[in-house]
Amino acid sequence: MSKPLHFYKKALDDLPAASKGKRAYYLDSNKKSGDIKGFGLVVNDKGKKHFLLTQYFKRDKRTVRLRCGEWPHSTIDAARKKARGFQIDLSNGIHPTEQRNKDHLADQKRKQNQRARTVTLAEVLEKYLSDRDLKASTVADYKKVILEVWRDWMDKPLIQIDEKLVKDRYRNRLKESKARANYNMRVLRALFNFAREDIKHTDGTTIFERNPVDVISKKKGWHKVEPRDTKLSNSDFGKWLDALDTIESKVSAAYLKFLLFTGTRRSEAARLLVEDVDLENKRFTLRNTKNGRDVTLPMSDYVKNALLEIRSESKWVFPSPVNDNHLKDPRKAINRVAELSGKNFTLHDLRRTFINCAVRENITLPTIKALANHKEHDITGIYAGMKTDIDQMEKATEQVTSYILSKAYPEEGSVVAFRSRVKS
Repeated sequence: MSKPLHFYKKALDDLPAASKGKRAYYLDSNKKSGDIKGFGLVVNDKGKKHFLLTQYFKRDKRTVRLRCGEWPHSTIDAARKKARGFQIDLSNGIHPTEQRNKDHLADQKRKQNQRARTVTLAEVLEKYLSDRDLKASTVADYKKVILEVWRDWMDKPLIQIDEKLVKDRYRNRLKESKARANYNMRVLRALFNFAREDIKHTDGTTIFERNPVDVISKKKGWHKVEPRDTKLSNSDFGKWLDALDTIESKVSAAYLKFLLFTGTRRSEAARLLVEDVDLENKRFTLRNTKNGRDVTLPMSDYVKNALLEIRSESKWVFPSPVNDNHLKDPRKAINRVAELSGKNFTLHDLRRTFINCAVRENITLPTIKALANHKEHDITGIYAGMKTDIDQMEKATEQVTSYILSKAYPEEGSVVAFRSRVKS
């Protein structure tokens, strides 16, 4: 039973603790609470006191008790004000606790949505790279592209990167390189597509309604870039190989020879480990290649000889001159060879040259694909038993080597040229 009590400060201060294990209830009889039915105070057996509103909640057909503050931390007037608010909610069919939870949830959603709308390009990049199973080289390339093109946007909220900004940046990049500009935008498009799926409002809807890079497609603005077809010609081989023999870095020279005479991809060759090279049987194994598989390929006597000349204590076949890693970008050697030979080239040009020489030597397409470690897309060829064995590949490799050397030094003859440049 609640005892009536005229609520004022001294009266509440003087209230004794309830009996052990009990609670004492007091109903406010002060006229100031006349409009608040069921407003009172509870005292526990430790003497702690709190205001309480006890009313029948018509919606749920039950009596509810709602705390209105702790005495003396909350004043009587403040507790009355809170009780009146609760009373209005109850009369309107709203449970104050439920409303408080809804308000809290709404506030949390608001904060989450606000945070999502402020996520930056740098944060999306890091999330993208951590969530994707990407090769280290791909991660490095993405970071390089972002810093190269979007450095001034790194701290910009992604939502602020609009179509106009994208078009303007794309237009500026085209002045330097059409191919690179296209690639830059494709990286940004990938990040936006990732963000659209990964960063959403709390109701599950995407924050980024559109990908601003799509404006380039809508305006048919992508610049067509013809595939590169640059390579060394027959007349280049002699001067190019002679230039290699004069450069300071023997490792870089051997690396460039390796690319030309095996046709391997530059990054896969650079990562080649000593333990994956069998010089006796003239074999080498590339790990974690572009098409996702390890592959063992043959080398010619010429390549074997080049590798023998750079043997070292490093675990890498082509060690870096500046650290314990493998060779990354022999830019100095490339520039020097280009200067001496009068032929500008890229590392991928050497791969194209190898393949072109194989075609000129009428080597079968399956063998060329195998040597270049291309995926086999021709299912008919597979069923027809056209897969190439390692012996065929070795024969083809020697054939390409002989072709290049014969064109480099035609006065010596193909066989003589080949033998004269392979030390026994």
